[in-house]
Amino acid sequence: MVEQFQSFMDRASLEFDANLEQRVYDALKEKKISLSIAESLTGGLLSKMLTSQPGSSEYFVGGVVCYTPRAKIVQTGIDPKTIAEYGLVSEQTALGLARGISQRLFTQMGLGITGAAGPAAHGGRQVGTVFTAVVDKDREIVKEFSFTGSREDIRKKAAQAALGVLWLYLKDVD
Repeated sequence: MVEQFQSFMDRASLEFDANLEQRVYDALKEKKISLSIAESLTGGLLSKMLTSQPGSSEYFVGGVVCYTPRAKIVQTGIDPKTIAEYGLVSEQTALGLARGISQRLFTQMGLGITGAAGPAAHGGRQVGTVFTAVVDKDREIVKEFSFTGSREDIRKKAAQAALGVLWLYLKDVD
């Protein structure tokens, strides 16, 4: 999966791609997988993208924008110790968000995204650092990204990359 994912990322454009949204929609619908998301730096952009397709309620159960530590803890149930030990922008926090939202909304799959969009670094993480996690009952994957550009550029690239991670994850689901 890692090799396949890297190959995809080497070829993929991180600009908005309506075809990627359609591919995710088709895969979730075909496989009858329910999805929930917990997003931080994207501030609802990923939810907007996932619900842009007519009929998305067949797979998208819901999501939360958990921007502050308190919101992350209350909305997803992530262990406060995870945030304290690893920081808001970390692999462990992304996984905690994905696990937590999936459990809270009773979905088969959860996606968590956290990062530093700027203008300043966050908790020792450079601006543009993003972690995306996807989990289901059998597997978990986390991908770290490093983006450049304005705050808005980073947010858009992060949301698009999260869709890419989700799509690749779905391609490997039986």
